[in-house]
Amino acid sequence: MKYLFFFLLSIIYCADKPTVYFTKNITGEEIVKKFKKLGVNLQGKVGLKVHSGEPNGPYFLRPNFLQPIYEHTNGTFIECNMAYNSERLTTEGHMNTLKTNG
Repeated sequence: MKYLFFFLLSIIYCADKPTVYFTKNITGEEIVKKFKKLGVNLQGKVGLKVHSGEPNGPYFLRPNFLQPIYEHTNGTFIECNMAYNSERLTTEGHMNTLKTNG
């Protein structure tokens, strides 16, 4: 047990501290700026996981947020069907929700 303790202690004190990036400005343009600043150059097939929200609900990623990220990455939008009874239980339901929410 004491060896486990020393092993964990050595990891804590010897590991490099992570670099954390933070912004208060949460926009699609700001995300693209961060990609560029970090030198992130996504290549190949890029999946953009979106959240379509419930129809007419307040919680979903807006098109004006996603557009700059989509243009920068040339990505493909990905959304998963819900496991609970929802309008978004099927792909068709997701498409209808996306149309409803803009």
